[in-house]
Amino acid sequence: MEWGEDLDCKVMNRTSVILFGRLPVPGKVKTRLAKAIGDRAACDIYKEMCENIVSQVVKSTASLVFMCADKEDVAPCKEWLAPLAQPSWRQIAVRPQVEGDLGERITAAFIQAFDDGCDEVIVAGTDVPDLSIDTFTLAFLHLQSFNVVIGPSNDDGYYLIGLKRNVFMEESGHKDR
Repeated sequence: MEWGEDLDCKVMNRTSVILFGRLPVPGKVKTRLAKAIGDRAACDIYKEMCENIVSQVVKSTASLVFMCADKEDVAPCKEWLAPLAQPSWRQIAVRPQVEGDLGERITAAFIQAFDDGCDEVIVAGTDVPDLSIDTFTLAFLHLQSFNVVIGPSNDDGYYLIGLKRNVFMEESGHKDR
């Protein structure tokens, strides 16, 4: 399958939400939380948060890409997430994250989405319990007026970042393929 064949952004409104996540496996997700409550409970919490966010995003008109942490988890992630693609014509693209630090992985995800034909892209994590369709809708609305949208978190980081194609391509020096 060619990159982009699994997306519906080319036929919809050319927007995409990219969610960075993991296949929910006890001992592999929320490991710091697991120290206090156990691997199974931590995994169940992560799975519920992730499924909630995916269910929220599929309500939007944006394409959804789930970037799983490990290449070998692509097929199991597709199987796990497929029932969440409602209505049934929606697709959830599942792709592996590239190697590198978080900044390199996010940059690669933006490049791929813009190369796929998307004009506005939002990247978020899958372990933020309060993300809703309203959060993503507001972020896309802000991208109508601003080139960059950042959802700041309480730990001085961010839970969401959105960019327009033209700004990213210009600032990064990346050329459309």
